[in-house]
Amino acid sequence: MGRTACVDAPAFPLQLLLNQRPEWAAGPAAVVDRDRPQGVLLWVNEAARAAGVRPGLRFAAGVSMARELRAAEVSAEEIRAGVARVAARLGRFSPGVEPCREVPGVFWLDAAGLGRLFGSARPWAEAVRADLAAEGFACRIAVGFTRFGSEAAARSGLGDGLALFRTPAEEARAARGVSLEHWGASPKLQAALGRLGVRTAGELLALPAGGLRERFGAEALALHRRASGHADAPLAPEAPPEPLADRLDLEEPEANAERLLFAVKLLLDPLLGRLAARREALAALELGLALDAPPGQRAERREALAPAAPTLDARQVLNLV
Repeated sequence: MGRTACVDAPAFPLQLLLNQRPEWAAGPAAVVDRDRPQGVLLWVNEAARAAGVRPGLRFAAGVSMARELRAAEVSAEEIRAGVARVAARLGRFSPGVEPCREVPGVFWLDAAGLGRLFGSARPWAEAVRADLAAEGFACRIAVGFTRFGSEAAARSGLGDGLALFRTPAEEARAARGVSLEHWGASPKLQAALGRLGVRTAGELLALPAGGLRERFGAEALALHRRASGHADAPLAPEAPPEPLADRLDLEEPEANAERLLFAVKLLLDPLLGRLAARREALAALELGLALDAPPGQRAERREALAPAAPTLDARQVLNLV
């Protein structure tokens, strides 16, 4: 049986926001949906939780509990760009990476055979976590055998955020002890099942599947199928997008920095337009310069540039260049 790992960067939009505004991290902070009346808080950090602020509150209510609360929106485009950025990093550790469409920040990885490269699953998982931490993302990892078992273990933080299962049976036992909240159950379904004393996947499996849909709806039946393993599907990793590239051949060597920058701009503007058409943003840029050299020799200089956050702002990128 193949090995499947799950990486969970919890409250992913909030992590994106705090990566962009690191000065907010020490105090109460939240992601807010300003399209809803009075602004609803979607994700909050630990400092906000300590003050009693919870997701679902209005922004004004949050400020009444924590006067220093900072909040901002994170757009769908920013989330998509962030997911693509993390998926690209994970692609360095696995040939197959599948982002979860329903929960941003959850990724499944094909972990088959990678222990042979790293000695065992643990150093591989530790290397993944260290790499994402260097990019500013805290994550939890579980290495198991099924997508939903590993997801439940990762999202619930089993094993202090690094859970390794030796057998499918061990993974199944651990997953059945995970709360329905970490299995992705809605608050409404959690409340309904909680009145029956059903709070974990194992307790849900003890109920007959036949009556779940009639009594609790389609979500309960789907959750039962996931917990039982009947809905587990093979990974469907996304093919990484082809990096965009262009070049300009100069007729004569150029030593003027201002004219070189103008040449770069001629290449950069169309590239940013193509990124925008793909609903992406620039996360990294490699600039290569072929240097004038004696006949028979070739000299080249390459620079790796990265904005603080993915961007389509040509002026910001040119400043880096």
